[in-house]
Amino acid sequence: MSLQVTVVPNPFDNGLPLCPRVVNRVTVDFDEILQFMAMDTALEMEDMRLAVERLKKALVFYLAKGDSVETPLGTIAAHVRGIANGSPVTPEISRAGMKLRFRPDRALFREVQSNLAISVEEQMDPKRPRIVSVWNVEDPAAEDQMSTGQLLHISGSRLGFDIEAEDEGLFFVNGDEAGNRVSVYSRHGTRIIDCKVPEVPPGEYALQLRSRPGKGSELRTGTYSNTVTVS
Repeated sequence: MSLQVTVVPNPFDNGLPLCPRVVNRVTVDFDEILQFMAMDTALEMEDMRLAVERLKKALVFYLAKGDSVETPLGTIAAHVRGIANGSPVTPEISRAGMKLRFRPDRALFREVQSNLAISVEEQMDPKRPRIVSVWNVEDPAAEDQMSTGQLLHISGSRLGFDIEAEDEGLFFVNGDEAGNRVSVYSRHGTRIIDCKVPEVPPGEYALQLRSRPGKGSELRTGTYSNTVTVS
């Protein structure tokens, strides 16, 4: 996985005719963050959720007092700005003008920067489905290992498809281009899919999401960057 960027005309006159723009950014939902936090620990997702809720309550308590709060992620503080009230001189100062400002922790910034992979293309292909992560809900430590019938949690972007169309959906592909289509879903949306591993022979598979972005449009395929192993 990487930060995908393309180059676009630069709207600012600073001597550079082109500038980078991030594309295909995926929003990770909170449950996936909790799942990652609980992995390889004795804690459950609900323990993590409770801890985060308690952190939220503590932030509200101290920020509402006007304190600046330091966390491992960075520093958060409340500020206010004046709102026009008809007077040319004195702004209206109230809670309506409150803003929260976040300053990232320097060590966190450097760690993200040192681990960041960037993929640059001058012209991006037509937007395709993108599978970013695959979780084996019943065995999170198994990573990309799974068994028939186990529940998978898949996240990404543009994952929506017509569940009634036989050539659309999630497919396990191994040699046969047609692949094995997943038939059991507990939910399927544009960013998240929860489904059961289909009954397929043991082996390594490419995981593909096939969909049409609009009626009558061409079929587009997004393939997970790792192969998955069904045992």
